[in-house]
Amino acid sequence: MRQGKDWHLNTSSDTTATTLTCIFYHLALFPRYQIKLREELRSIESLQEFENLQALPLLRGIILETLRLFPPVPTAPGRLSPPGGISISGKHIPEGVAIFAPRYIIARCRCLQNNLPAHN
Repeated sequence: MRQGKDWHLNTSSDTTATTLTCIFYHLALFPRYQIKLREELRSIESLQEFENLQALPLLRGIILETLRLFPPVPTAPGRLSPPGGISISGKHIPEGVAIFAPRYIIARCRCLQNNLPAHN
């Protein structure tokens, strides 16, 4: 397998394409956000300066919410429960059991929504 810069570009292109597809799809569903985002983008001097884009709260919110609701990599690698096991939500998981936390499900779990950190 080829490694280096070309390989990294290829590994990120599918996740970037997936995220952009979700953003554009939802902007098409909610045209009022298209208008607000267009106004926000027109308010800065240059789209070429990354710092300008980072300072746009609506753009940042759209990107973060898209990544939360539609993670391009839906599940991170699992982990094995530790020696002696672990208790999760009152359920005992014996040691050596593979545990997965699918991001797609976690993003929709109402029990976690009040405990999410604020994005600055």
